[in-house]
Amino acid sequence: MNSLSRTQKPRAGFTLLEVMVVIVILGVLASLVVPNLLGNKEKADRQKAISDIVALENATGYVPTG
Repeated sequence: MNSLSRTQKPRAGFTLLEVMVVIVILGVLASLVVPNLLGNKEKADRQKAISDIVALENATGYVPTG
């Protein structure tokens, strides 16, 4: 039998090109999401510090003069 006359069964799986496209898409999404998450954490930390200072001022009876 000639190898050209044989039919091949379709193989399950992904091609290298499909995997690379998915990796590129995930990289683009990560580059958009990660900076926003880091910025929100810094903002939350700053707000927490401010609220802690206010709580300490209230607990000690501190009254700003000025």
